[in-house]
Amino acid sequence: MTGLHDWFEGTSPGEKSPNGRRLLVILPASLAVLLCCAVTFPLASTTSPTVLSKHFITAPVKRGLLQLILNEQGRIDSSDNFVVTSECEWAKAIIRLIPEGEWVEEGDIVVELDSSELEDRLKQREILVINAQAAQIQAQEVVGLQKLENASAIAAAELAQKLAELDLEKYIKGDFPKQLKEAEGAVALAREDVTRAQERYEYVARMAKKGYESPTAVEQQRLSTLKYEQALDKARRELDLLVNYTYERELAELKALAAEAKRERSRVNKTSELALANREILVTQRESQLKNHQDFADRMRRNIAACTIRSPVTGEIVYANEGSRRNEIIEGKNVRYRQEVVRVPNLDQLEVDVRIHESQIEGVTNGLKASITLDAYPELLLEGEVTSISNVPTNGSNYNYDLKEYDVTVRIIGTPEELEDLKPGLNAKVDIHIAERPDCLQVPAQSVVDVAGQLVVFVHTAQGVEHREIEVGMKSDMGVEVLSGLQQGEDVLLGPRTNCSEQIAALREQIGSEVNVENIGG
Repeated sequence: MTGLHDWFEGTSPGEKSPNGRRLLVILPASLAVLLCCAVTFPLASTTSPTVLSKHFITAPVKRGLLQLILNEQGRIDSSDNFVVTSECEWAKAIIRLIPEGEWVEEGDIVVELDSSELEDRLKQREILVINAQAAQIQAQEVVGLQKLENASAIAAAELAQKLAELDLEKYIKGDFPKQLKEAEGAVALAREDVTRAQERYEYVARMAKKGYESPTAVEQQRLSTLKYEQALDKARRELDLLVNYTYERELAELKALAAEAKRERSRVNKTSELALANREILVTQRESQLKNHQDFADRMRRNIAACTIRSPVTGEIVYANEGSRRNEIIEGKNVRYRQEVVRVPNLDQLEVDVRIHESQIEGVTNGLKASITLDAYPELLLEGEVTSISNVPTNGSNYNYDLKEYDVTVRIIGTPEELEDLKPGLNAKVDIHIAERPDCLQVPAQSVVDVAGQLVVFVHTAQGVEHREIEVGMKSDMGVEVLSGLQQGEDVLLGPRTNCSEQIAALREQIGSEVNVENIGG
């Protein structure tokens, strides 16, 4: 006995479907309405109901073709579109567009956007470019002047350092040796003068003792000798002052001046480098400002050019009007950046795009055949084939965000004559042939009821109404495949929940389960 979960299997227990997946079928609510109306109006010929009494409606168990077909609505599109998007980075209003469906040549203008604001901004930016160019030239001139000032300051510092070093070398090798020799010469002369004065004094003193010189002459000579001795002492002190003090002081001062001149040269170099770097930074800033203004002006020019949208190829123009009214391509509407505007479809490769609810997507695979009809040409029946199924669902709108549907593409198969009048955007009805049983035992879906996990039908026999537990295979709106429990020609009740509620309650109590009871069709 099969359980409730087997009701949702596309095959009988133990048998695997070709794609290894289960198929979930949601029976339309119209079956309930059909059941209610069946007492008054005859049912479709597929069920062939027989009214036994005013209470019961039955249908025969029959053998024949059973198909599982998924009905969806879609829209025709080309599988090979040349798509043109708006390259204008600002949302701009459409001021002119050619009629949809018109044949255009490659490069023809198809849509024009309002570029007046961009043109005004371009003019303002071009003024800024001119000002930035002038500022850049001025900054470059300042750099040139700074280089000249740096060269002068560095040359002066180098000269001062050179002179200080020469002064130091001149003193050590020239001035001081000269002063030293002069001081030593002065000491030697003073010493010679003292020697001669002493000899003269001794001579005059001897002559005075002999009476040849007067005492006054002796005294004068003594004073002259004393004078020369004082001159010698002075020359010696000057020599000592030169060697021990003046030399050290002059040497230290000249060394300090040379060192300071060297440091000053280093300071001038650093100051010059810093001043030049500041001027060059200003030039870089001016160049960057100029480039920014020029880039923005070029950007404005590109966007102004992008406001004129041209056809990329020769063909028939179709505007990308799918979706909400917000995205309509009509005069006065704004077009956003990268929004699809124009399509030039390849009319030799057409397809239908449909969306299938997540509850019905299982069982839909690539390669399934389909039948396609068009609202515009209801007498035309086209063949199709499922070519792609999205791997992830598309969420619903803000009002129904939990709705999840999968995008499915069905390629249209037809002769050039059949496809000649087809246009992208036409509404289409697609019947996807998911599975079929060419010769199977079947009953109407509304005759099967799930009682505590057991699939049950109520059979009308000569002895009365009796219930049967059955196993089912494939299910569709056309009927349910019966694998066991019924035989061809037997009559089953439609809507047993209405007519056999007491029997169902007894069965539930007999089975002893209070699981959720799903009304499959009865």
